[in-house]
Amino acid sequence: METTGNKLNEIGKTNPFKVPAGYFENFSNNILFQLPEKEKKNPQIINLWERVRPWVYMAAMVAGVALMFNIFAHKPESEGIFSKDVKNIPITEIDELNSYYQEKGAYVSYLDALYDDDVL
Repeated sequence: METTGNKLNEIGKTNPFKVPAGYFENFSNNILFQLPEKEKKNPQIINLWERVRPWVYMAAMVAGVALMFNIFAHKPESEGIFSKDVKNIPITEIDELNSYYQEKGAYVSYLDALYDDDVL
């Protein structure tokens, strides 16, 4: 197999590719003619609630997490009725509470009997 030299010298400086006559004059018109027509869409109207809704939901979640944190992680600062030692409560205070709740219970049962429809 013989090589005859540089192939570029054989081809020369002529361009082997040809463009049809008037191709670039009608190029943009041909491309636009081949494209499908776009459907015009009406702009979507977004009301105020749809814009604000994600922020409201986020604020509600943050408030819920803060509330849960306060409920579960917060220690009571003051002593309540259940923090007292039962042995140190004086008997007079127990008697006063007992008589108060007995009177309250009697009054509530009186009101129930007064407004009960089945009795009449």
